[in-house]
Amino acid sequence: MYFELSRHFNPNFSNFFPIKNLCISTDLGWTEMQGKYGKIVFKGYAYVDLVAFLSTHDPSKTITPRGSFTAIMEKDNFVYIVHDNSRQYPIFVDRNDFVITNLTKHKEVKYPDVSVSVDIEANTIIENFTKIDFVKQDTIELSQATKIIQDKLSHDIKFFASNYNDPIKIIPTGGIDSTLLIALLKYNNVEFEVIDYEYKKWTYFYKQNRKEVDENIPAKMFIKVAHSWGEKPTTLANGWHADQHMLRLYLPLIVFCKIKNLNISDIMHQYRNSYTYPKFVQKETERQKEFDLIQNENLDTTAGYNKIFEIIRASFQPWTFEKTCYWSPYKNLEITKTILHMSDDAVIRNTMEATVQKNILAKVDPNLLDVITPKKNEFSKSIYDRFTKTLTKY
Repeated sequence: MYFELSRHFNPNFSNFFPIKNLCISTDLGWTEMQGKYGKIVFKGYAYVDLVAFLSTHDPSKTITPRGSFTAIMEKDNFVYIVHDNSRQYPIFVDRNDFVITNLTKHKEVKYPDVSVSVDIEANTIIENFTKIDFVKQDTIELSQATKIIQDKLSHDIKFFASNYNDPIKIIPTGGIDSTLLIALLKYNNVEFEVIDYEYKKWTYFYKQNRKEVDENIPAKMFIKVAHSWGEKPTTLANGWHADQHMLRLYLPLIVFCKIKNLNISDIMHQYRNSYTYPKFVQKETERQKEFDLIQNENLDTTAGYNKIFEIIRASFQPWTFEKTCYWSPYKNLEITKTILHMSDDAVIRNTMEATVQKNILAKVDPNLLDVITPKKNEFSKSIYDRFTKTLTKY
């Protein structure tokens, strides 16, 4: 889902679309159409009819559906970059050269709480800020949260499979996120293929931008988890966004402890044998500066919850590349809101032990509980072989 909006076409991209007096350069897989307000160039998916939504959407409005999409739209003398409500990539802006892109890094970085548009007449780049307000209501039990989240995940899996017909492939990592996704795909009778190899088609765009693209594609120990089948439309299902939206990140935990007057050191000691503990110990050293900044912030409960959502939205994950759609049903802020409605103890336990996901897995496919890696990101060839061997029994 790579693009550049500028005054000139960029020859390092594959496709080109004029809009007003500007040029859109993109990777493969973008569609051009006319909407109520003018030209639309878009790519991605949503949990609504995306074509119907964009056809009538007023791009000056910031309320958009869930999913993972980008649309560059015109209205009057403006060009807007429209995206889903939790954009998974940064936007880089160079005002001197008049470039807006998500590929090459420029001086200004715009996070998902900022939407960008262009005033053609004034020849200026405009920013609009959005935020997600969260107000905690009645506390719900872990069992209630588990059912609600299972239903949300199953709804999105069935919607996606019914509305997007490209073949679904997934690589099991042995972690709770991809394991549960495989179990839910099976549970909801969605066809998919398990793959155990890296495949990256050398398209023109990838050859021209390999360094920049690879920076957005992580390697997980002995296997790569991101692929591209080039011009062949394919869906790569994955567990990305689960750490963020299932509230299993270190910094949100720091914020949560601060607004709840909980001692983070005591929690880390209590859960020293937990699923996420090794990763969090690593983060303690890596992110000390951010930890200190949060500790020094004056956060009441409302501001703290908003800070948590700000961190989640700014935790970028790889995004759709060429005609390979990177899809994860975990990318849903309603899941995060559900978790935050649990008791404080239940929230902490879920953060450290992934209890909500493990409870769902126990319901839909308990056999797979035995093949999850004991610790987060603790992969090995033997664990991987044991996991794939278990899958072949079904």
